[in-house]
Order: sequence, then C-alpha cells, then structure tokens
Amino acid sequence: MRALQINHYGEDVQIQEVEKPTITADHLCIEVVAASVNPVDYKIQQGDGKWVLGNKLPLTLGHDFSGIVKEVGVNVQGYQIGDKVFGRAPHTGSFCEYIAVQPNDIAHAPASISLIEAASVPLAALTAWQALEEGLQLQPKQTLLITGGSGGVGSAAIALAHAMGAQVVTTASAQGAAFLAAYHPEKIIDYQTTNFKEVLSSVDAVFDTRGGQTLVDSFSVLKKGGRVATIVSLPTADFAQKIGLGKGAQLFVKVATSRFTRLARKKEGHFYAFFTQSNGNQLQKIAQLIDQNQYPIHIEEQFSMDNGQAAINLVRKGHVKGKVVIVIRPEEEMTTTH
Repeated sequence: MRALQINHYGEDVQIQEVEKPTITADHLCIEVVAASVNPVDYKIQQGDGKWVLGNKLPLTLGHDFSGIVKEVGVNVQGYQIGDKVFGRAPHTGSFCEYIAVQPNDIAHAPASISLIEAASVPLAALTAWQALEEGLQLQPKQTLLITGGSGGVGSAAIALAHAMGAQVVTTASAQGAAFLAAYHPEKIIDYQTTNFKEVLSSVDAVFDTRGGQTLVDSFSVLKKGGRVATIVSLPTADFAQKIGLGKGAQLFVKVATSRFTRLARKKEGHFYAFFTQSNGNQLQKIAQLIDQNQYPIHIEEQFSMDNGQAAINLVRKGHVKGKVVIVIRPEEEMTTTH
C-alpha cells in the first residue's frame, strides 16, 4: 500500500510502498478515505520529541482519519465490513491507504457529513473534549476562556463547551473573529489590540492553546478555585500517573510543570496538561453533536497524497482557519472499484 513517510527527520514526506497491516482478533482494518493534518505532524516531521516518542524511521505521519471498515477481528463487536468510521490513529501513521486500529480508536462516522469532512474532526475534537471534561471538569453556566479560539482545537472547544452549557470567551484576530461567527462565542477579544487580562477577571476555567506568556497570563484572570488546562506543555504529574508513566517520568514532568502548578495553587486552583488519548465513546458523542448541528465543520483546503507536503507546509505556516485534509482515496472511488 502507499503511505506518506519520512526517512529522516527534517525531510519532506514522500509516497512509499509499505506492507498493508495485518490484524489480530482484537483489531479492525480500515481503508482510509482521508486524513487531516495537525500541528503535531510537522513537529514530529522536524524531529520534535523524537527522544521521548521513540518513533522508528521510516515513519508514516498522520494522527486522525476517516474510512471504511474492510476487515473485522473475531473479538470485535459493534462494527462490520462496510461501516463508515472516523478515528484517531493509536500512535502515528494515518497518511496511508490502510490502518489497523482497535475499537476504542474509532467511532461510527456522523451520518450528516462526508467522510472527507469527518476526517477533519477526531484529533482536534478529542483534544478539546478531554481538556474540557477531564482537565477542567467544566460545568453548565460556568465561564470559560479559550485562548486561540480560531485554531482547530480552539474552535472545537467552543462548540463542545456550548454543548456542555458553558459561557465562552475567546481570543482571536479580527480575521479569526470573522471565522468564529459560526461558533457564536459570547465574547471575542482581539488579541492584536487588547490583552485579555485587562478586560477579564474571575473566569471559572481557562483552556489555553497558545502557551508562553498567554498561559502565564491565564492564571491572572482565574477565579479562586478555578482550573487551567493547556495543550502547550509537557503533561502534569497527575496525567502522567493516569496513563502509567514510570516514577522517573512522573518526577520529570512534575518539575517541568511546577511553575504553572504554583500559579494555580496561588488561586487555590488546579493546572492540567495532557496528551490526547483515543476514546471511542467520546468520539461517538462528538459524532452525535455533529449530526445535531452543534459542531460546525470547516475545511480550509483539500490535498491529494501527491501534494502531501504542501498540506503540511500550509499548517506549518500557521493561522489556518478550518482544517487541512489529505484525500487518500475518494469514497466514490472505493464504491466503484470494490
């Protein structure tokens, strides 16, 4: 099968022939229709975190996908050949024609959108869901600040926070604010003209997608007992323990995140940083929200596999409004040739 791979860190992806995955009794094989490009893809491509992640080269990039079930392991329940699904790759490697996954990595695709649109959802939506539900423990009527609301994760978080009954304030440029009109946040602060800490105070929770000084400033607008979650940090020790990292790793991340933990303690609050995990149940709930028109879908641009590097470069450039998708094999092509 064909896959978009790198042979060395820092080089462009290229289409290479690799073996089609075989499945065990607990796996499914999915023929991939499309996969979205996320910032983590170009970061891995350039070698960020290579010593921690331990990926082997050549490496297939990609973290989420949509497709059609082609094989089902004998122990797998709830899926059959021909089902349309979307999901998060268990490790890395969704820029390819076939992928082997477990049931917890996927969910039935929303019925109201195309599989190309569905490919744009999983990683961003799961990241937002896990930040809001697990990290912030968001409750109805709480006020939530989302920094960087017009990005893929930020806009997903606005939609999901509204579905959870929260009131959303977000930061964006003037161009980003126009994009966010479809998401209806209660307030948009133009970060190019206004620092949010000058106009906000006593929010219940903050979801930070920017990092740096923006993350530091988040604690200044937090109410007593509030919570801050970020995706721009090493994970906190509580998350490291939750996913079973060793004692040494737990100690390392505890030290690395101690500055933010201290800032949270000054507000008698909590700081949470994490890595997105596969969760089929959460993804199925997200699919339901999409079908209920509570989660807008915006595709910025589609690319073929032949132009995979151009897709990655567009995301690397930044300030993309909506998602960038690589079409691996159009769905109509599957139905006519299979």
